[in-house]
Amino acid sequence: GVRQLTWWVCVWVLISGVEAAEEEAAPDPTVMLWNVRALCAALAAVTVVETATSKKLRWLETQLMLHKPTVLFLLEVTCSLVEARPLRAWFKARGYRMVVAPGRGGSLRDEHSAANHANGIVCAVAKSQARIESFSVAIERVLSVKVMHLGDKVATTYTAVHGMSQDTATRVSAARGHQLGGGGDSDTQPGSDRDGAAATQR
Repeated sequence: GVRQLTWWVCVWVLISGVEAAEEEAAPDPTVMLWNVRALCAALAAVTVVETATSKKLRWLETQLMLHKPTVLFLLEVTCSLVEARPLRAWFKARGYRMVVAPGRGGSLRDEHSAANHANGIVCAVAKSQARIESFSVAIERVLSVKVMHLGDKVATTYTAVHGMSQDTATRVSAARGHQLGGGGDSDTQPGSDRDGAAATQR
């Protein structure tokens, strides 16, 4: 009768409300890329003294709160795999999983080849919005990350590319015996509009 009809209407309203809430909880993914210019990953845990890295991380935290990016790429991070650990912990505390393409140095790599880890690339993914399926470093200064978005269950591969000056590319080519493409390297071309780029493939 009327009571049974009312019950079914209430159930329909509840289910519709849950579906609407789920749709609202899955906003369009936001992808951002910033050149942090020599941010030192190993200093991410240092809080007792003010450093250039701590200032940049403070700025970065503000951006995370304001924009809540799903996927974030950082260019020109100074780090090896080991040196990346403090920065990985910093992102983890803020709800992000991080992967890295370690830095291989810039135009001064000949003089500091043993210790120069400049020009690394970092990718951080918000765990509440997506998960990292896999990642790869196809070539120096190129990081590809396959991400599964939790909202629409769509896998997307994002690739960040940080260019090189012709001088750096020539040195790398001579050392490896093959040619790498040119681009903008802040070691020799500050402010170049070819500093970096991000591509998306679904």
